[in-house]
Amino acid sequence: MPRKKPSSSIYVLIGVFVLLLVAQVAIRMTRPEVKPFTEALDEKLSARDDIDSRRKDLMKVQLSVRDWMVKNGNTPPNTLAALVPEYFPSIPIDPATGKPFSYSVDGKIFRVGQEGNKLSQPDKGAPEALTAEEEAETQLVAMLDEEPEEFVYDPAEKRDPFAPFNFAPEIDTEGKTELEQFSIGQLRLTAVLEGFGDPKAIVESSTGKGFTVRLGTHIGQKNGVVTEILPNKLVIVETETSFTGETKTNTVELKLRIPGQQK
Repeated sequence: MPRKKPSSSIYVLIGVFVLLLVAQVAIRMTRPEVKPFTEALDEKLSARDDIDSRRKDLMKVQLSVRDWMVKNGNTPPNTLAALVPEYFPSIPIDPATGKPFSYSVDGKIFRVGQEGNKLSQPDKGAPEALTAEEEAETQLVAMLDEEPEEFVYDPAEKRDPFAPFNFAPEIDTEGKTELEQFSIGQLRLTAVLEGFGDPKAIVESSTGKGFTVRLGTHIGQKNGVVTEILPNKLVIVETETSFTGETKTNTVELKLRIPGQQK
């Protein structure tokens, strides 16, 4: 008996499968690499030669606790064992004591490394070295404004304490317009001009200078673009790149202030 030829539908299925496979590979090749939190943190800390090794270990514990809080209801873990194995293979050891980092929790406030801090604290004759180290920490993580003796995280009166860490490069203002030198918080909407075809608005900076904005105007320090001009507000879309390499967009509104309204 003559052999039957394979059905044409089989070739169609094979062709579809190959196309899907090629598309998947192309997507993976073009997708920006997003590094895990621990890998990105290790990379950033290892690049800081101006911070001693114990302080780096301490900061890694502090930042890991902060990230854990973001994922778990904004409450610190009861013990550092909760960071194993996601952040550490075992409970992190304090080089100053040879034991696990001391750790205590009081509500939403946590303290790390108090015992080791007492042992590693420099003598009173070297205050300048301690100041330089604190300055380096501040540059790495602005919200870790701790005292020299110990780290205390207190969410009271701090700006958005559970926002993700931002290790993105410093904002490059070269080639930016004057309006892009201000943060959105330093600007206010003073007037919306309607009935002229192309909608316009007047934005005033904290220095008192006024700017005319239109749809598509670049505004703010975070690559903001005006996308809507409404009778009572501007809609601005900002684009940021996180320290893991992930690009995110954020929509903010700049509302029109009425006479007598407080800032």
